[in-house]
Amino acid sequence: MFGELTGQRRIDTAAVPVAELRAIADGAGVSVGQVHLAALAGAVRRWTAVGADVPVCVPVDTRRPDEHDRSGVHLGLVRIALPTATADPGRRLHLVAQRMSQRRMSSARSGARALIDQVPVRWSGPALRRLGDRRNVALTASVFRSAPALTVLERPVEDLFALPWLPPGHGCFIILARYGSTATLSVLTDTGVAEAAELARNWAEEVAVLAAAADVASRRKGAATPMVSSGTR
Repeated sequence: MFGELTGQRRIDTAAVPVAELRAIADGAGVSVGQVHLAALAGAVRRWTAVGADVPVCVPVDTRRPDEHDRSGVHLGLVRIALPTATADPGRRLHLVAQRMSQRRMSSARSGARALIDQVPVRWSGPALRRLGDRRNVALTASVFRSAPALTVLERPVEDLFALPWLPPGHGCFIILARYGSTATLSVLTDTGVAEAAELARNWAEEVAVLAAAADVASRRKGAATPMVSSGTR
């Protein structure tokens, strides 16, 4: 999908109202994260000529409810197939919800936690690397919900977007950050990836497509021209 990688980075962002994602989720009986991945499936479908479902890695938090103040890294990886081969947006949302069901994700968290706690590093390390191997996954897609009303040097934070990172050899890492009333998609790609800016724009437009499919009145102003920005480093 990504061609030759250069080692240089490019970031593109697009923003939509959280209320729109929530309305789609509530109308379809799914989660906001599932709406995000269904929109991403439509965006990747537009963006590439791949005629099959695309495998992606989804990070999961392995901490238990009483461990949210525990320091360290407690992330596992789940590999799912984005339904990019499916043309109907409502069907894509149904397939994402099915493939990321609460039961399956709970099982994945338990398995990832067992891998961290019970398997020696000499075996768990290669297992995790295999999950994220670029030969097995096209990209990584995550969702981050920040604490409300953040401040920096006693001044309120008005906007927030996540800065993903690229594992070695990977071409694309996507994070949806929810803060206040806005959900901002960050798409970090290698500069060798062609037309990377289109992926963020397509995602925002696919959110509007899902809203229409779910008969949800869009709350976004200027839905045809979503808020998109780009930069390189």
